[in-house]
Amino acid sequence: MTDAGLSCQSGCLPLVDAREALEARVQAEIERDARVSWESPDPLLRVTSDGRIDGENAAARVLLGGSYRGKMLGDLLEVESATTLLGLLRAGFAGGAHAEIRLRDGRSVRFAALRTKDAEVLLVLGRPMAASLPHDGRRLGSVMRLAAALSHELSAPLSVILGRLEMLGTGRHLSRELLDHQLGLMRANCGRVAVLVQNLQTLAAPQLPRQVWHPLRQTIQKATDCVGRRMDRIQLEVQLVPTELTVFADPAQLVHMLSNLVVVAISTSPFGGVVRLIARHGAQRMLQLAITDRGPGLSPEVLAEFQRPLPRMIDPGVSLELSIASILAQGHGGRLNVENRHHAGTTYEILLPQIDCVPAADARRTVLVVDDDSLLGETVACMLPEEQYRVTHVQSAAEAMAEIRRQPFDVLLIDIRLSGISGDALAEDIATHHPSLARRIVLMSGVRYQPRQPHPYLGKPFTATALEAVIADRLNDGPG
Repeated sequence: MTDAGLSCQSGCLPLVDAREALEARVQAEIERDARVSWESPDPLLRVTSDGRIDGENAAARVLLGGSYRGKMLGDLLEVESATTLLGLLRAGFAGGAHAEIRLRDGRSVRFAALRTKDAEVLLVLGRPMAASLPHDGRRLGSVMRLAAALSHELSAPLSVILGRLEMLGTGRHLSRELLDHQLGLMRANCGRVAVLVQNLQTLAAPQLPRQVWHPLRQTIQKATDCVGRRMDRIQLEVQLVPTELTVFADPAQLVHMLSNLVVVAISTSPFGGVVRLIARHGAQRMLQLAITDRGPGLSPEVLAEFQRPLPRMIDPGVSLELSIASILAQGHGGRLNVENRHHAGTTYEILLPQIDCVPAADARRTVLVVDDDSLLGETVACMLPEEQYRVTHVQSAAEAMAEIRRQPFDVLLIDIRLSGISGDALAEDIATHHPSLARRIVLMSGVRYQPRQPHPYLGKPFTATALEAVIADRLNDGPG
């Protein structure tokens, strides 16, 4: 052992020199193979990193019908093939390819790529393929554009999430309002990522729908919740015929369809534009659900491609969403129609067959939550089993009285502190005008409180167990 490391016997090169010699020998073999290829009967092009054709052999000139030296790949290949091939080469691709590239004259050829010491690429062109064969290069181009679009779509929400997490990790003191705002932003962007993942899962392995009768208005609300803050860019007008329209479909898949189409409508609409959603039961027991925007319309290429199993992603921000919505509609035995209107905008119409029967009555218990905190109604709905309870949330006494006139409720959860009127006063009004509900009222408050009326009291915060217990008590107590 010496200070320089392991000693070598006579005639042996140091390790560094040996490695350099090996690399030089390998490079020499690569360049020799390139020279052999250059002299071979195979068509060969030398391409620079920016896609310029820097050289060609005689076989290439025969195949291509002339010289392309000094021109760009886009001059030789169709736009899609040129873009795909250049992306592969810039990513370091070398070797043979199972895909094809399409020449501007319509012929398709396979190709292989060899790399030189000067970072140039020797492109070996194969035998022209019959024009009728499937064009694998087009599929490869679709996949590459899909990957590029997804990387772009993911980068924005991930940047927001990581940035907010870094800010929260600094230990800086934040007010409750600002903290809730930051958490809300992270939740919204996590939702965007979840939708992208859901789209890819559907594209890879579509699932059979689990169809049940359910209220469409609730599904629409869930769909807009999935879209998140992007809803702020447009005004959504909803018209259901009848108002409480019930549909036979997979609730989760219908949410997915609607959220995708709303996202597309938003992306093509001007800021502040109106998007209309109209739904009704049409002829031949079909649900007709149409979403209409006032944007510039979709290109003919997008309209022609979105129903393919793997669309060409001509407009990646639109094609994937439309393709997924079409797949889900077809899974229900229906279809998605998309067409540009004569004046402006696009209509996205979902047609779903409905079974020839009357939906079973909703046997769930109904709960009305009256609280000016917009999150409480959602929290109560999460706490109570969805298969047993249907929760409606309003934020004022006036809304509560209107909702009670509109539909019956089994239990009323009323916050003591409401704007304009106290919960006690609202409970008295309800008992006066709707005596049957007097013994179905539960008062809530975040402070210790003794109600004026003999109503049960639920202190905030409360657990799901406490909530279910007080609701069960009111249900067992019988009508007033």
